[in-house]
Amino acid sequence: MGAKTAVELSVTDAQGASISGAHLSLSCGAAVEDEKTNETGVAHFEVPAGAYIVHTDAEGFQAQERTINVMASVAASHFDITLAVRSNAETVTVSASNGSLVAATDIGTRTETLLRDVPQSLQIVSRQVLDQQQARSMNDVLRNVAGVVIPWTSGGRYESITIRGFTTMNQFKDGFRNDPNSNRAPLELSNVERVEVLKGPSSMVFGRLDPSGVVNVVTRSPSPNRAFNASFTSGSFRYNQLNLDWTGAFNKKQSVLYRVTVSGLDTKSFRNYVFTQKAFVAPVVTWVVNPTLSVRLYSEFLIQNSVNDQGLIAVGTRPANVSISTYLNDPKLIAPDRQGKVGISVDKTVGSHWVLRSYERSSVGVSIYNSRVAQSLSTKDNRTITLNDSTSEQNFQTHYWINEAVGRLRTGPIGHTILGGFELDREINPNYAKARPTALGAVTLDLYNPNYAALPARVLEMNLSNNADGAYGGFYLQDQIELRKNLKLTLGTRYDIAKTITDTYFSARGAYVPHVSGRNTAWSPRTGIVYQPMEIVSLYATYAKSFQPQIGTTFDSSPYQPTRGELMETGIRFTNPSQRYVSTISAYQIKQTNVLTADPVHSGYSIGVGEQRSKGIESDNTLQLTRNWNIIAGYAYDIPQVTRDNTIPVGNLLAGAPRHTGNFWTHYTLSNGGLKGLGVGAGVFGSGRRYGDASNTYLTPGYARVDTNLSYSRTLHDTSRLNVNFNVQNVGDRRYFEGGSTRFRIAPGAPRTFIGSITWTR
Repeated sequence: MGAKTAVELSVTDAQGASISGAHLSLSCGAAVEDEKTNETGVAHFEVPAGAYIVHTDAEGFQAQERTINVMASVAASHFDITLAVRSNAETVTVSASNGSLVAATDIGTRTETLLRDVPQSLQIVSRQVLDQQQARSMNDVLRNVAGVVIPWTSGGRYESITIRGFTTMNQFKDGFRNDPNSNRAPLELSNVERVEVLKGPSSMVFGRLDPSGVVNVVTRSPSPNRAFNASFTSGSFRYNQLNLDWTGAFNKKQSVLYRVTVSGLDTKSFRNYVFTQKAFVAPVVTWVVNPTLSVRLYSEFLIQNSVNDQGLIAVGTRPANVSISTYLNDPKLIAPDRQGKVGISVDKTVGSHWVLRSYERSSVGVSIYNSRVAQSLSTKDNRTITLNDSTSEQNFQTHYWINEAVGRLRTGPIGHTILGGFELDREINPNYAKARPTALGAVTLDLYNPNYAALPARVLEMNLSNNADGAYGGFYLQDQIELRKNLKLTLGTRYDIAKTITDTYFSARGAYVPHVSGRNTAWSPRTGIVYQPMEIVSLYATYAKSFQPQIGTTFDSSPYQPTRGELMETGIRFTNPSQRYVSTISAYQIKQTNVLTADPVHSGYSIGVGEQRSKGIESDNTLQLTRNWNIIAGYAYDIPQVTRDNTIPVGNLLAGAPRHTGNFWTHYTLSNGGLKGLGVGAGVFGSGRRYGDASNTYLTPGYARVDTNLSYSRTLHDTSRLNVNFNVQNVGDRRYFEGGSTRFRIAPGAPRTFIGSITWTR
């Protein structure tokens, strides 16, 4: 017998509830292994690599057989098994889903690695938590992660995320970039399985990045068991959303699986004149060609109409003392978005030790950015706002191709998990802008008594044509070394090449400024060590670097050098063998160099000599105390400061970054008695005060917001289940602000909000 691989099998019903006491049998030739699931619906095996037939049987459910491929190239493998209820079963006993915890992830290493072995701080928000809180936006999701806030959403289109003090747009979906170069609409949560946050510089794993960290969204995969889910959500401010989800197998062998998610949204807002109308569809097909080869075809398409809402403005050192519903734009202007994504992923097992992977995803879209937003405030009366009057057609076309080999081998007593790969990216972003001629005079609005009917008719002229074309490539190598069972070392490095070309035409100058190009290269190493003095404790330390190309040139036409990030982090992580809790406490320092600052010699130009630093402590905790009771909680204390700049005073805090953030959420479901299926949840989400701009000219005050949930779940007489949820967000109707990016971009938080949903699953 060869070396054995840890295998975890999670058994649930079609609604995601764990099934305890299920019997599982793994057979590979003459070898047979038997286990039963524990109270969280999980069974653990240790078996040699190979193709196994898994037979699953549980009282009240249809027995199932499927084939799984256990590979020695990964430290641990996880498989989900979904059972269908027998049509003649009168009662079925299930437990609350253990979905608040995820045992392993590849966000930290690009290989499936147990959380206890990842030498960096990360937090995972599961689908269970999203459903309990009825999360409707990325802001709702990231409240559950310590040290992470969203101070600005670019008028409601995409999110700027602040992680450990640095603001970024480093968003990924299934490991592919999903930032504004390839996505111009808020995240749709209907097909999301979980959201992963990796904190700190991570270019070795993901390439060109800001030093803040990475937010990766994992979408739902097809299931071999046929299921249908219909959900309708309604709430305050005329919020109405319908979600439909189909999954199953096309054939009896269950080798071709499908999933189709459809979502439609029509909602107003607590902000006057603000609305969103959206249609979203995401068909996915997985083809298991044989036990060593699988192919996944992914697609999603979105149509959205909304308005450009930049929030309120600052007057003095605080947000303007006006109603949070005050709209400072032209309500007649619509901002449409159209976009689509398609991709293919191929996984091929070679022997019992290696896996070859090739993933590609392409995106295309167009966004019309209609803008009549605040750009200045009169110093004479502190109430007359001058509006920027422009529009731009923002197109994007992106292609991302990732190729990797993952293998597991041994050199004597030392184990190795090897990762090698290369990535090729292409991003094309044409932009065509029009603006109001200066000869026509300014467009103004009264802050305290806006008269939208008095706004003049729009007269716009073409003033800018811009095409940014970026080509990026990188290769990387990583070795996760198991020196001893309780001592692991991760060594990795990545080399990136970034080339950008920008062609710009300014109508006012009557000439092109062609081929402003830049070429940057960088090595991004990472070293991490994990020591486990006992099974439930992991001590880790990490050193990592990141780089992010910058577009533009200095006065002498030299391209800007990329910003560089440097992380030093140490921490302690607590887990237990059954993954009932994951708790991480970390201390870190991040330094960013080559930050652009004003050129002191040549007015209107910049040079990359600025420097910023963030240091702090934080804790993220996810606990499944019992099969019916889960908690997610966190706290972060961070000091993000300017340490070198030509215009911003040294010591200023970075914009949008609070020193203190905290979150707590708990949910309990009754499993016995006449109220069986009734769930109650509550939480508190808070943030300290923060400056809204780099010059620290104004503050948004700190706040604490209380949310609650009441839910009821019941299995019906047939094979279906009904779930009802009712949430109240901001129970105390607290006036607060999410943050801001400039004095004219301040995002107010929503007042007390009621959300109800009903979900039928079959």
